Amino acid sequence: MAKRSVVIAIGIERSGKLPRLPGAARGAKDFAAWAMENAYEVALFTDEGGKDVTFDAIRSKVEEFVDALDVGRLILFFAGHGCASAAETMWLLSKYDRRSDEVVGVEASEKHARRCGIDQVSFISDACRNSVPGQPFFTPRSLFQRQQRIATPAQWDHFEAADIDGAAQEVAKPATETEPAEHYGVFTSCLMQALKGNVSAAFARPRGEGPCVTSASLATFLEKAVAYETDLLAGARPQRVDANSGWREPNDVYVSFPKGHIILSTSALDRKERGFEIHRFSVDALSELEPLESWTPPRPKSRKSVASDRIRRLRERSNGRLRRRRAKFAAAEGRASFETHVGVTVIGSSIARVAARPEYWRFSEGGADQIAVRTEVPATLLLETAEGDFVAVLVVPGFVATLVVEKGAAASLSYAPSANGGFARACDLYRETIMPAVHRLTAEMEAKRTPDANAVIALLDALRAAGVVDPGAGVLAAHALEQAGRIAKIRELAQFFAATPDEYGRGLIGTPFDVAYLADSEAAAVGAFPLLTKGWAYLEPDDARVSRIVLEARRGLKPSLWTTFDAAAGAMLAAELDEGRLA
Repeated sequence: MAKRSVVIAIGIERSGKLPRLPGAARGAKDFAAWAMENAYEVALFTDEGGKDVTFDAIRSKVEEFVDALDVGRLILFFAGHGCASAAETMWLLSKYDRRSDEVVGVEASEKHARRCGIDQVSFISDACRNSVPGQPFFTPRSLFQRQQRIATPAQWDHFEAADIDGAAQEVAKPATETEPAEHYGVFTSCLMQALKGNVSAAFARPRGEGPCVTSASLATFLEKAVAYETDLLAGARPQRVDANSGWREPNDVYVSFPKGHIILSTSALDRKERGFEIHRFSVDALSELEPLESWTPPRPKSRKSVASDRIRRLRERSNGRLRRRRAKFAAAEGRASFETHVGVTVIGSSIARVAARPEYWRFSEGGADQIAVRTEVPATLLLETAEGDFVAVLVVPGFVATLVVEKGAAASLSYAPSANGGFARACDLYRETIMPAVHRLTAEMEAKRTPDANAVIALLDALRAAGVVDPGAGVLAAHALEQAGRIAKIRELAQFFAATPDEYGRGLIGTPFDVAYLADSEAAAVGAFPLLTKGWAYLEPDDARVSRIVLEARRGLKPSLWTTFDAAAGAMLAAELDEGRLA
């Protein structure tokens, strides 16, 4: 029996006292209408008519679809207000300002969705990802339950209208004598143009008789079209889409069209394979209280040329920044060894305080703070920087860590075998193959790029060849594979950690918290909490592995790739470490 395809479309114009988004409900209705035309079963939630959209109502519908066990594809579409913290992205429902748990935790929902038993899941969101007042007190919840039954991980698509700290922008079409004023999100408009077959730039290579829009072609199109269109709007800035295309052939088609399909709104831009028909309207930035003034664009040819050049320059600057970051992390070399075979070199800041259970001592060498640790088992250190923030480091016997601190936050954390330890045989392979790959992966994730899953798997193969798995490479790889939906590979990584002996074969290295948590492993994890900031979005209050004090500290996370706390949260966790209540 063929499995069902279902859509949950959510459009919320009014969230608490935030500015009204007139195009949100329309966007959800447009998406729902397209879905019904293409044989999807649809559940539509909007706040039209003064209704509230509640978390329980949406989750009830999600549970209905998941528990039916006959759904093969599930798409969630959201248009409305959103925000993002250092760890997670959130969708704000109607009464989020009165009930702090009327907030959808997007990362946690995506994590559970990939394990819910449905073959393909897609999250599509036209919402901001910057901050809003009261954000530290939100209690985001997952729309999907944590599944206990064994299931093949879902193929996973993710299309966010804006990058972290970015604003999704809404277009305002002024009223005319015959038509009322209209509002719609730029991202949603581009999305619907693609799904309705109105732009050839969204089509994949031909399959069968007619054109089609696939997971990969949609991601490529949205990345180009949304940036291009927003750059054509006066007073706006190019809006960068966060896209991950994880659906795989042959089941990666969103919509297909018959042979001879006519493109209704082909534009000069589309003919240049850049994407989208230009609308000469004003723009409302969702993060602003007042709409921007309307404008009269110059002649299309010159305007398009300026937009293309500006986007090209932005892309070149981004790639240049990525190269510079990789070079900077590679140049930040720490000590080759400590007499204890384990320790940390700190570059970019001085350390005011160390909170740790094992014995340690500090000294300065080569202009950098050095921390030698005496321990036979992995342990968590919490380092207070000169700026007053706290950085978390996991030390592992046989490995020397290099921590790069910028403005008090941890930008890079890499490991290498100690030159005088039991893993010394792997030092050459680390320098030549593993460390360059780790620095590239660090720079990509810090820049919020989607890493190439195949390159990550190649890194893990190199680690297996070395016979060791260091915690930094393992944590980065686990999160990159999670982002790509490659859950089986994370489980293989966790098993490798769990079976790898320490430097002298006296015991096992142990599995870092992030890797164990993402692999859904019941095995004991080393470390008291996630090393990567992104991992904090997945923590659940009812999980026995997570202490209450750790969950409270989540509010104090700083924006950084690696876990960094503000002064209050850091001091609270430091006291727990010093007193032996955290490992």
